[in-house]
Amino acid sequence: MASSSCPYITGANIGIQGLGFTLYKVQWQYTPLGEQTILVQYRKQGDVTWINVSTNQKVDAAGNLSHGSLIILSSAEQDTTYEVRFVNQCGSLEYIQTFLYSVNLFSDNYLLDSVLYNICGNDPVTAYSNQAFGVGATMYEDAQLSTELTGYNYIGLASGGTLYNINSGTGVVGSATAYSCRDSFKLKAMYGNNTGTICNSTIQTVYADGSVEVGIFVFTDAAMSIPLTGNDYIVFVGDLIIYTLNNATGEVTGTSGSSCTGYSNYYNYSKVISDIPDATPTKLFTPGSFGKGAIMYTDVAMTAALTTYNYISLNGVIRTINSTTGEVGCLAEEC
Repeated sequence: MASSSCPYITGANIGIQGLGFTLYKVQWQYTPLGEQTILVQYRKQGDVTWINVSTNQKVDAAGNLSHGSLIILSSAEQDTTYEVRFVNQCGSLEYIQTFLYSVNLFSDNYLLDSVLYNICGNDPVTAYSNQAFGVGATMYEDAQLSTELTGYNYIGLASGGTLYNINSGTGVVGSATAYSCRDSFKLKAMYGNNTGTICNSTIQTVYADGSVEVGIFVFTDAAMSIPLTGNDYIVFVGDLIIYTLNNATGEVTGTSGSSCTGYSNYYNYSKVISDIPDATPTKLFTPGSFGKGAIMYTDVAMTAALTTYNYISLNGVIRTINSTTGEVGCLAEEC
């Protein structure tokens, strides 16, 4: 007969963990006088043989396991029913609980970062969960759902939409932020507070909530969380009109009546540095003076960047050039 000195087990808390399932707690028929030792076994429903998980699992009077939890099976079969058998080793009757292992696997490409204003420019990362993406979903690094996605504060679908908070320690998706990467236009621009010097300013990457026109708002980050402030004028590469800018909100408010004229000169450029001296000088254009950060264009409207080349030279000074964007790199002593 069961008693507080040797109670029966009447229930168990079993849950999915990764690709398998785990025991978290048991329920006693009576509260035991002290710690009990139990046998835990499992088998696929329909099988004859029981498989031992533990023959001496320690469980306290409240039903808590001595080490917090016990993995029953680390790799289970999808949509399969298992039986888990429990016996208190003091001599009580067995208790058998059935458990259906069935888990949905969701995967998608996500943007991740610890800082909100960086996230929209990051490369997509594939992550996984056992429920549709949203508040409360736990994100994992692997399809086995064994490693939580940790180390980040923000997450969003790479396809666009709202950015969410995410617990950096557990990978659980938290509340939605007020920001998204949707409708963010990436632009090259020069900005400053003087129309006489702005055309020779350093070209920077900015983001806007629309294509270039009066009325758009300009931001320094792709998530459009940080307005471009402190500047009265802005010039967008490919447009060259000097626009007025609200220095408190980043709104493009109008045009100044002035514009930039592209700097032009004859350059040698090549894929191989040794070919530079023999290259045919060709007329190229740039919004500012030639140097690190300048974007080289093949047309006066500065809409077609010079691409596919690795080196460029003016007056014998050789610099690197990005073969995809046309952005001029540094001299050896500057790098």
